[in-house]
Amino acid sequence: MTRLPADDPRIALIVLGVATGIGQALLLREAMAATGGSELAWGTVMALWLVGMAIGSRCGTRIGGDSLGLALAPLTLLLTGIGIVLFRAAPALTGAATGETVTTWHAGWLWAAAVVPPALAGGLAFPILAGRLGSGGAGRGYGLEAGGALIGGLVLSFALAPLGSAAALCLTAASVVLFGPWPRRHSVSTVLAVVLAGASVVI
Repeated sequence: MTRLPADDPRIALIVLGVATGIGQALLLREAMAATGGSELAWGTVMALWLVGMAIGSRCGTRIGGDSLGLALAPLTLLLTGIGIVLFRAAPALTGAATGETVTTWHAGWLWAAAVVPPALAGGLAFPILAGRLGSGGAGRGYGLEAGGALIGGLVLSFALAPLGSAAALCLTAASVVLFGPWPRRHSVSTVLAVVLAGASVVI
C-alpha cells in the first residue's frame, strides 16, 4: 500500500475535521458552563460558529495558499484555547457579581470574540485544502473533514471529556502536531507534542 505524503490534502482535511469538531464542542461546553446551561447560549454558539465558518470559507476561496491551509488546523486549536479563556473570564469581563449567572445577551460581544475566530480559521482552511483534491474536491473534502470531526467527537466523548477542556485541548493539539499534515522534522514535532501532553497534566 502506498504511503500518503505528510502534506497530502486528504490527511490535512481529516486533521482539520478533528480540530474543528473538538474545538466547537469544547467552546460549546464552556459557554454552557458560563451561562448555567442556558439553551440560548447553545444556539448562540452554534450560530456564531456557522457565521465564522461561512466567512472563512468565502475568504479561503479568494486567498488560497497551500502553506496557509496546512497551518490552520493548529491555529484553530490555539484560537479555541483563547476562546476557552474568555468564557472562563466571562464574569470578570462582563462585570457580573459573585454567584451571578452571566446572561447570553449581556455577554454577546464576548461570545463572538470567543467563537468566531476559531470558526473562521477552520472555514478558511476548507476551500484551500479541498481545492487541492481536483475535480469534485468540495464533496470529497467535506466527507474527509466530516470523518475527522466524527473521529474527534468520539475521542472527546469517550476519552478526553472527563479530563476537562484545557487538558482535552492540549492533548488534541499534541496529536495534531505529532501526526499533522505537513513535512516536519520528527524531533521538533515530537518535543512539542510531549510539551503539550505534559501541559495537559499540570493544567
